[in-house]
Amino acid sequence: MSLFLASMLLVVVLGAGTAIVVITSTARHNTVELAEGVAPASLLLLNIDRDAYQAELFLERVVHLESTGQDSIDARIGYAENAAQLVGERWIGFREIGRALRDRLPAEAEHADMFEQDRDIWLETAARVLDLPPGPERDRLSETAKEQFATMRNHLDILEEQVWEPQIGILGSSTTRGISLVMVTIVVTMIVVAVVTVALTITNIVAFRRQAQDYARREEDLLENTRRQSFETLLRRALEMAQSEAAALGIVARATDQSLERVEMSELLLSDSSRSRLRSAHRRVVGTARGCGVTAPDECRAVVTGTTQVFSDSSALDACPYLADRDEVHRTALCVPVSINGRASGTLHATRAVTDPFDERDQATLTAIANHTGIQLSVLRNQEIATRQAGTDPLTGLANRRSLDTAVHRMRESADCMAILMIDLDHFKELNDTHGHETGDRALRIFADATRDVTYDERTVAARWGGEEFVIVVADGTLDDGILLAERLREALAVKLLDATTPSFTVSIGVVSTDWSRPFDEALELADQALYEAKEAGRDRVVVG
Repeated sequence: MSLFLASMLLVVVLGAGTAIVVITSTARHNTVELAEGVAPASLLLLNIDRDAYQAELFLERVVHLESTGQDSIDARIGYAENAAQLVGERWIGFREIGRALRDRLPAEAEHADMFEQDRDIWLETAARVLDLPPGPERDRLSETAKEQFATMRNHLDILEEQVWEPQIGILGSSTTRGISLVMVTIVVTMIVVAVVTVALTITNIVAFRRQAQDYARREEDLLENTRRQSFETLLRRALEMAQSEAAALGIVARATDQSLERVEMSELLLSDSSRSRLRSAHRRVVGTARGCGVTAPDECRAVVTGTTQVFSDSSALDACPYLADRDEVHRTALCVPVSINGRASGTLHATRAVTDPFDERDQATLTAIANHTGIQLSVLRNQEIATRQAGTDPLTGLANRRSLDTAVHRMRESADCMAILMIDLDHFKELNDTHGHETGDRALRIFADATRDVTYDERTVAARWGGEEFVIVVADGTLDDGILLAERLREALAVKLLDATTPSFTVSIGVVSTDWSRPFDEALELADQALYEAKEAGRDRVVVG
């Protein structure tokens, strides 16, 4: 009987051990197979998505720059580098992972092939856009490229949301099932083996507990990676919808407040256009904590080095001086650089009590916010530069006709009337023919500088109308306002010419005032008639229409 029971116990133990090995091996095999493919593929896909977005941005910038006669070589280089990544090592590596997991991802190859087809179509159209000179044909082809890019990127979103993201959940579920089956087997085995020997039971409990803890740690890591990727996806999508820098900074403030716990102070510092000062773009303070006192980019170690800085104790010898000088309370700080257009231009930092240091999760969260903030601010600022260049006369720096039309449209919504000045440089053709076009260009720039000196308020817009003709529009301006501005402009020009190297010249000005019952084009014709009368009367004067 004893031998029979011992044999039965041995069979149970061997059977249970075999089951555990099979379950553990299967769960481990599934987990490792997925983990080794899903995480690298997701990272590659994120970089491919970013490369596609940057390539489209640089393509648009090339079109904007060349349409206004600007040098576009840097934008073309940026486009070429990002476009090359769409067919380079990242995409090749991503396809290799997909082929290795083709049995688990039946739809992956189909969507990847569709992306490749749309990518090749878009790259071909983009190449044709870059080869065409500025004009209606390029504009039409650019719109076609935008539509093709949207189709191509849709396949990237499908790959991310419908193919690879679900694998994260499957990975966690597979690990959980493996743990559950192992634990059930462990419990049954422990009950049977306890009859034979307590020592053996204790040994098995310890071994299996360690195994369970290992699985739990892996599951926790996988869940943390999933949480982090989900947070970055939400943050990226939110920032992509921000149409202005103020809106983007508002999203950054919300993301920082919601994702960082127990912080005494969080702050986003950004440098100005001259990179001489840092300004606070967002600050959240709790209790007696104060913001950072750094004012110059070259005084912030995170900005200077372009790397994350962790200060464990504000009283430490190597602590940041701006952290140590705030007050007597000991704090720990985390500072992450914010890079705009590839250059560290600010820092996102936070402080806590020294007894509550920042962990790896906090650092990863703050780094993600800083990185995506830098990317979106780069996009918004590049778009602003392109828009400003498209609406500016390249020689004088004044508005062009397009910007003037936009400004007048805005005036119609807020102003009751307007004063219009039509201005022409006297004898400009003679100046050009006698002294050369370079002298003529300097004369135009001198006049533009004088114009800026007298049109500094927000209700006035000055534009180059064409050649040596200029237009100034004053919102809610009366006829007297227009005459006064015209005389101030003539005086400002005379002062500018005292120190100029160009021959002296004068201007003739026609002034009218009208309300919105008269179309803007008709008002311009009246101002042009007044200008013609000023020329006929001997030039160098102001005539009222």
